[in-house]
Amino acid sequence: MLQHHPTCSKFHSSPSKLTSSIKGQYKRIADRVRDDPVMGSLAIPLPNINVKSISNFFRREEKMANFRATVGL
Repeated sequence: MLQHHPTCSKFHSSPSKLTSSIKGQYKRIADRVRDDPVMGSLAIPLPNINVKSISNFFRREEKMANFRATVGL
C-alpha cells in the first residue's frame, strides 16, 4: 500500500489549498533530488514553480476540458 498517497479529500478542497499543497510537494521532491548524490550529479534542471504558474496550469487544463466536452473529443 502506498504510504504517501494523497487522499481524495485533497482534490475536493479549495483551489488555493490544492495549489499550495502541490507547491509544497514539488518543493519536497526537488529538495530530495538536489540532496541525493547520484541525482544531484546528473544536473537535472528543476524549474521553480510558484502559485501563479500552478493556477495558470489549472486554468488552461480546465479550458481544454471544457472545450473537449463541448466538441466531443
